[in-house]
Amino acid sequence: MASQASLSSQAAIYMHTINLLEVHYGFYRALGREKSGVILENVNVMPIKFIDSIDAVIFSEASRLKAKYAIPLGDCIGLATTVKMNGVFVTSDHHELEAVEKNETVKFFWFR
Repeated sequence: MASQASLSSQAAIYMHTINLLEVHYGFYRALGREKSGVILENVNVMPIKFIDSIDAVIFSEASRLKAKYAIPLGDCIGLATTVKMNGVFVTSDHHELEAVEKNETVKFFWFR
């Protein structure tokens, strides 16, 4: 059973570029091209280590999660990346991911 994790200011931050794409298109839709571009520029200078490949571990785990929970593919890739990195998945998507939290060993940090 997963538990609510806390974030440390010393923690390394990883993000799959698929998840960055999801964040960007949300801002693009809400704010338009110019403002979303500025936000993307700001994100790109943050101390985030971007992962832009889908290796066999991420592929397999994302496929398993997608089949088992029918959650969005971006979440599956982010969760699989979290599993691979033995990290904490940061999200506000309670409704979509509650079943994953209850049944998997992934640690979550919920905001909002």
